[in-house]
Amino acid sequence: MGERNMKQGMVLFLRDRFGWSCLYFGGFFFIMIYFLLTFRFHHISLSIGEWFYFWVLVFTPYIVHIIFSFLRWYPIYQEWNFRSQQISIDHFVKRKVKGSMEQKFYQQVLLRQSELFLTEQEKLAERYRLQQDFMNLWVHQMKTPLAAISLDFQQAPTHPDQLKSWIVSLEEEWEKLDRGLDLALSMARIEDFTFDYHIQPISLIDDVRQLLNDRRKSFIRHRIYPQLDAEKSLNWTILSDKKWNRFLLDQIIQNAIKYTAQVRQQSQLLILLTQEGKEIVCSIRDQGPGIPAQDLKRVYAPFFTGENGRLFAEATGMGLYLVKRLCDELGHQIHMESEFGKGTTVILRYQKYREALQ
Repeated sequence: MGERNMKQGMVLFLRDRFGWSCLYFGGFFFIMIYFLLTFRFHHISLSIGEWFYFWVLVFTPYIVHIIFSFLRWYPIYQEWNFRSQQISIDHFVKRKVKGSMEQKFYQQVLLRQSELFLTEQEKLAERYRLQQDFMNLWVHQMKTPLAAISLDFQQAPTHPDQLKSWIVSLEEEWEKLDRGLDLALSMARIEDFTFDYHIQPISLIDDVRQLLNDRRKSFIRHRIYPQLDAEKSLNWTILSDKKWNRFLLDQIIQNAIKYTAQVRQQSQLLILLTQEGKEIVCSIRDQGPGIPAQDLKRVYAPFFTGENGRLFAEATGMGLYLVKRLCDELGHQIHMESEFGKGTTVILRYQKYREALQ
């Protein structure tokens, strides 16, 4: 096996240096032609010993160079041949070899690429684990509204006076299913975000109005009165992805409705649009339970529900995680201010459309 590897290595080594060898002997061939013509022109003849000495001078440096280079090259070849047969990438990366400066440079490049590969592999494994944990949690939570809908149908009222409250109960459970499905689909699509977004100028005020209109039944049912405060004469155009920007705004509004409805029978949701220099600021302020100070720094972590997650049901800890990821991907900024027991304000900062183009 060792002799076979030696032969294969020698063939590869000589094949790799075939061009250099042709150049070397080609140069000496032209030199020899030059000297032959010169000697013939001057009627000079060389003895066999002198020709032998000439060819010794030609071949000796070449042979010495080839042997020396091969002795330095072959251990590297053996090492990389051994590495190529390893299954464990850790063993492949950790082994160090000696060699020329060029070989050491290639080794450093390969080690760096291996480190990057391992880092990306860890990121993919973490994303896969995150998705698996989310799906397990999501399936568990979706069982609750499905069970409630099934129970509602089993206890369907026969009296017209009870029909309205029965329909309202079905709508509530249906909205929970709709929010859960939307969150799951967005969680799946965000991993391929670069293939699923289109940056374009959009009107922020129009999107906010549309979202408030889409959620009007929820506002009415929970007695939450939304108020949009923005100067109509100003230009509210931003540069973003329409679908993803509406998703992150909707997540924030849904959170405000979900938590506020559990602590107040009647409240107000204020959405304030302002302009500060080159930025458009969207502030969404609710009158919900608020977030404890110790939880504010961790609200964007996946699956983090904090104190409110223990007090209120239906918290997945993934809504704000997705909102933060989308803001980072789209180049927007998000900031939260909250006072426990009084409410929360989510502040989104966008670049103005003209400023973003510059």
